[in-house]
Amino acid sequence: KEPASKRRKVSRDPAKQLVLDGRSIANKTLQEQADFLTKAMSHHLPTMQSRHQITFEPKQFCKSSSVEGHPSSFLSFLKSSVTSMKRLKKHKKIGSPLVLVVCVSARRAVSLLKEVAPLKVRAAKLFAKHMTMEEQNEVLQRGPFGLAVGTPHRLLQLMGCSDDEAEDQEVSTQDSSPALSLRDTELLIVDNHNSHKGFTVCTLNDTAKHCMTLLRQAVGKRSDVKQNIKIALF
Repeated sequence: KEPASKRRKVSRDPAKQLVLDGRSIANKTLQEQADFLTKAMSHHLPTMQSRHQITFEPKQFCKSSSVEGHPSSFLSFLKSSVTSMKRLKKHKKIGSPLVLVVCVSARRAVSLLKEVAPLKVRAAKLFAKHMTMEEQNEVLQRGPFGLAVGTPHRLLQLMGCSDDEAEDQEVSTQDSSPALSLRDTELLIVDNHNSHKGFTVCTLNDTAKHCMTLLRQAVGKRSDVKQNIKIALF
């Protein structure tokens, strides 16, 4: 058994505490969710935060309206989070889905898409191992999607962000016309599914930095982002 002093030291490790907090963050209050994302962003994007500090506030978050608490299924969560299922199904804006879902992996994205299939909403699959980025660019430009589900790295690529930009500076798409934008997106859902090692899209090293960069785009004061976009943690 480890000495109590060592256990206390481990619990105070910011990185490990962030992982622990992330495992159940979707069930916490909006204030706790806001604090968690602020800490996660400072941890994974310290350079960006030092240049332009972003602090999340409860009013930026959307809480599921389920009367029984946090819905166990993504289908129920989506239904209770969007303002209108009719608007979701009839969304007409090309290149900017009404609802964007960020997942930890392609496998998880496929699982969520299967859950919402009964809704018959036109959904874009924006992750690797399904289509090439060029094919996804073409699909996004051909017609509107009410819902899009993808992994953070691929989503940023489709928004015109290179790997270097994702790590070192703010994403700028003003000089190009990327296939994907948040211009008409009203809800950004961060799926906090736990991996087999207990990491989420906000804490796994392979996805956290890109996820935080994507969130900065969602809440930043930018002309190519809808200013009243809401964030929801599932």
